[in-house]
Amino acid sequence: MSLKQIVGNKLLNEVIRPLKKPEGKGWNALVVDRLSMRMLSACCKMHNIMEDGITIVEDLAKRREPLPSLEAIYLIAPTKESIDRLIADYTVRNQYKCAHVFFTEACPDTLFSELSRSAAARHIKTLKEINIAFTPYESQVYTLDSPDTYFLYYNAQKQGGLTSNLERIAEQLATVCATLGEYPSLRYRADFERNVELGHLVEQKLDAYKADDPTMGEGADKARSQLLIIDRGFDAVTPLLHELTLQAMCYDLLGIENDVYRYETGGNDSVEKEVLLDENDDLWVDTRHKHIAVVSQEVTKGLKKFSDTKAGFKADAKSIKDLSMMIKKMPQHQKELNKFSTHFHLAEECMRQYQSGVDKLCKVEQDLATQIDAEGERVRDPMKLMVPLLIDPVVKTEDRLRLILLYILSKNGITDENLNKLLQHANIAMAEKETITNAALLGLNITTDVLLDENDDLWVDTRHKHIAVVSQEVTKGLKKFSDTKAGFKADAKSIKDLSMMIKKMPQHQKELNKFSTHFHLAEECMRQYQSGVDKLCKVEQDLATQIDAEGERVRDPMKLMVPLLIDPVVKTEDRLRLILLYILSKNGITDENLNKLLQHANIAMAEKETITNAALLGLNITTDQGRKKVWTPARKERPNEQVYQSSRWVPVLKDIMEDAIDDKLDTKHFPFLAGRQINQPFRAPTSARYGQWHKERGQQAQYRSGPRLIVFVIGGLTYSEMRAAYEVTQAKKPWEIIIGSDQIITPEKFLTNLRDLNKPREQ
Repeated sequence: MSLKQIVGNKLLNEVIRPLKKPEGKGWNALVVDRLSMRMLSACCKMHNIMEDGITIVEDLAKRREPLPSLEAIYLIAPTKESIDRLIADYTVRNQYKCAHVFFTEACPDTLFSELSRSAAARHIKTLKEINIAFTPYESQVYTLDSPDTYFLYYNAQKQGGLTSNLERIAEQLATVCATLGEYPSLRYRADFERNVELGHLVEQKLDAYKADDPTMGEGADKARSQLLIIDRGFDAVTPLLHELTLQAMCYDLLGIENDVYRYETGGNDSVEKEVLLDENDDLWVDTRHKHIAVVSQEVTKGLKKFSDTKAGFKADAKSIKDLSMMIKKMPQHQKELNKFSTHFHLAEECMRQYQSGVDKLCKVEQDLATQIDAEGERVRDPMKLMVPLLIDPVVKTEDRLRLILLYILSKNGITDENLNKLLQHANIAMAEKETITNAALLGLNITTDVLLDENDDLWVDTRHKHIAVVSQEVTKGLKKFSDTKAGFKADAKSIKDLSMMIKKMPQHQKELNKFSTHFHLAEECMRQYQSGVDKLCKVEQDLATQIDAEGERVRDPMKLMVPLLIDPVVKTEDRLRLILLYILSKNGITDENLNKLLQHANIAMAEKETITNAALLGLNITTDQGRKKVWTPARKERPNEQVYQSSRWVPVLKDIMEDAIDDKLDTKHFPFLAGRQINQPFRAPTSARYGQWHKERGQQAQYRSGPRLIVFVIGGLTYSEMRAAYEVTQAKKPWEIIIGSDQIITPEKFLTNLRDLNKPREQ
């Protein structure tokens, strides 16, 4: 049973159905706040709710007409804002006949007391906590809908409310586990100090839920389940790359908002269509994680399979134009064919974008990220790859910033002077410098300028020695250090055709329209791809993997990047992504070099912060203050996996998830929380929660028997990492990956977050 199904069943069975009136005895109103509306919309259809006695769904935050004859079911988060509005519904006049209140999570004592003393209290017939304080985004993906968490977590000194925010997301994470019936072992990435603090808070919340329901987490398989808390700084390369699988590419390039894809159908009777991309569309589920190069073929196969089930129907559409003609000829198949039409549009638009410059960006990005070029050679001069893109006025500022960041990460930081030079070279305004330097707040090495003074013991040891022996001395120092660390070894040395078909076959219009939707989707993506994304992808993959498509180490990443950085067709965002990938591949660059990159890429210096803010994630961006020691896991060889030249990079999180399941994850860098190792028994304390709100025993453990790895990424989850979770689930059965974050991000959102990371937030 998927996460969406679990949550949907719980909402229906625990909230709505128990209060359903006998037939002919009346209806209920359902009142929701913003978070619960998102949750409800994600996993319940309106007709299902209506069938269970709901006549109207109302927004708690809006002014509503009184309905004194109806009982109201309130599904709300226990926040001061929502409770104040609930109280107001019964203070001046009675908004409804009575209230059945269901909190999404545990209600704080202060707010519970306030509600108990209010005029609304005598109107409340039901008061329960359902413990679902998250949105099931996909069958294996959740989100906490908490974008402020990113800014509080990585730059707390400029923000207010970190403590309350951590308490809140810890409670939300605990409800994810409780909803799944899991009482997992807790692991965290130790290289970012705040992770352990969040881990302890989650542990406290989980213990409270375990006390309420001692059956939570029972079973041999469930005893192996883990919750892994990881910060965004563990991998800043993945959110910078141009990804060429359908879902990630669509959200990066097609401006999709709230999962709605808008497009023009084309032809003489062109209309604008809106399509919701979700798991109710089986063709979307089948194609979303596939490479754009095969999506159109997959949509065509789906259309052929559909046509084979319809007598007298022959599907030979090869473009949106063909499918449009089919829809008009076969109106009875309009619904199904529209689906295919959308996916043709998607693929075509993506390919157009790819061929318009993204292809160049991809190549340089991959070289910077992997540090191996498409030929398999080590990238020796990444700047040579980057410069043509950095100075290309067609490349968007964001893409140039991405390139600079990738370059800095590949260098493990650069000096501030070099960062400034990169920005200047890429023609990026200095106001954008913080986009890059803020990445240091994620724990990354961005600028590496070094102060040479006597606080540096290695400087003291070597400053008066002849240059001929300094390298030997440093090597000895490294060896000496390694000897003190167990297990550490230092040995470093078409649409028109479719419209015609639809006109010719109006009798199949309904089915053809369904296919039309997916043709549109696929063709739009393919159009994007063929409009330049292909070039971006190749370079991105070279930068990210540091291995080129031929398996050779990328020796000159700058040479790959420069044509894209100076190409005026490449968007600023794509140039920013390339630059970030280059910086990451270098594990940071100097501030001077960053400025040069930005100037060369014609990116305004105002965009520099988009790159430098990545340092707030713990990444090395500029190296003027020296590089922080950043542990990175050894990457896995994947010789048996099909690899496209422009998609050689594998998200680091895929390696981590596989290692966690195989019990190979480094316990120094990913320790278990003390007392919460796998298979350690738990003795449930006496419950301190509201006793009458307990769940029935065994209720939580009924969903599945296999173990789960629940992953929480603080600071944004990418579509590439979502795909990786599904892939690992398929490869590691009976394990299931449930993955989530405070927010789902695109590369553009990642850059925007970096840009704003050191700015005060409105309270």
